[in-house]
Amino acid sequence: MKNYSIVFLIIFSMLIIIPTADAQIGGENSKQKSIEVTINSLGEMHVTHIIDELDVPNQINLINGTKSNLTVVDKEGNDVQHGQFGDFNTLLIFPSDEEVIVEYDIKDELILKGKYLDSRFSLS
Repeated sequence: MKNYSIVFLIIFSMLIIIPTADAQIGGENSKQKSIEVTINSLGEMHVTHIIDELDVPNQINLINGTKSNLTVVDKEGNDVQHGQFGDFNTLLIFPSDEEVIVEYDIKDELILKGKYLDSRFSLS
């Protein structure tokens, strides 16, 4: 019985002494300078996000749709570290000393209604 008390005290002490850590990879929403959407004659969309320099990891919401050709680079064309999570609608961009440029294509999101193209895309 005495051994159980000692083990309990050791475990309890460790829980109090060792600080808890937040497992959430957070970050602020990024400060975007612009979002540019270009639609070609085939109805394909090309999206460009330009983001200010980052001191801490930041999240960026992407436009909903089927994405391809994702690139995340700085002004000089160097790759910037990033991570994708969720259903590929959000990026976590790690700190950068320069503006970050995120580019990707979206396909199959435009619908021809009569003479007009219609899309219901939005930021996640």
